[in-house]
Parts: sequence; C-alpha cells; structure tokens
Amino acid sequence: MVTKRAARPGLRAGIARGAMWMIGSRMADRLIGVVSTAILARLLTPDDFGVGLARAKIAFEEQKFQESLDILNRTLAQDSENCEARLLQARLLQIQKKQAEAIKALEDLQRDYANVVEVPVQLALAHLRAGDRAKAVVAVRQALNLD
Repeated sequence: MVTKRAARPGLRAGIARGAMWMIGSRMADRLIGVVSTAILARLLTPDDFGVGLARAKIAFEEQKFQESLDILNRTLAQDSENCEARLLQARLLQIQKKQAEAIKALEDLQRDYANVVEVPVQLALAHLRAGDRAKAVVAVRQALNLD
C-alpha cells in the first residue's frame, strides 16, 4: 500500500506538468498565428488578394477613371496577361480619347484571346469612335463569327 500512495503524488504532478505544456503550446500557437497575420497584413496589399480588378471596376463605374487606371496598372504589373484588366484598360483609353492606343491594345487582346467575344465588340466600337467604319464592320463580323 505504501507504493500506491507514493505513486499518486507523482502521477498528479505529471498530469499537471502535461496540462501546463499543452496550455503553453496552444498559447504559443495562437501567438504565432496573431504575429504572422499582423506581419502579412502589413506586407500585402488588397491587390495581392485579387481585389484590385474589382476595385478598378468600382472606380470605373463611379467614373473615377484615373483612380481606376492606377489600380489597373498595379494589377497588370502583377499579372500582365489578365484579359479582363486589359479590356477595362482599353475602355479607359477610349474614354480618355486615346483611340489609337485603345485600338492597339484591343488588337493585341484579340490576337491573345481570340475566343473572348467582348474583345472584337469593343474593337468595333473603338474603330467607330476613330471614324473607321470599314474596320468596325470587320470587327463586328469577327465577333459574330461571320468570317
């Protein structure tokens, strides 16, 4: 019987030590999570999470064209092949009366993304704004797959 009583205080101390280690490790885990989140919040911008294009579209709809263009330029610096961003950039160029630049951008888009229907439609509109009706008709025919 003496051995049973001697074993119990050791067992309780072991359980207490184990519980303290478990609590300590969970607190350390949570602390590391908070610190890493704080560091990432400081290092990453909203554009890193893919909301840049959404912000650009909102600014475009609110007719904040320069703000939209600035956001698009940052988005395209990270992903130069983003079709949707390039298309919005071409629309902004049209609004800024830079028809030649818009047409060039849309022609590049049409070469890179031949299956995106909105590209030849926007290209046709750009040609119409530039006064080139013949090229606008060609772009519309391409959009409608008539050629």
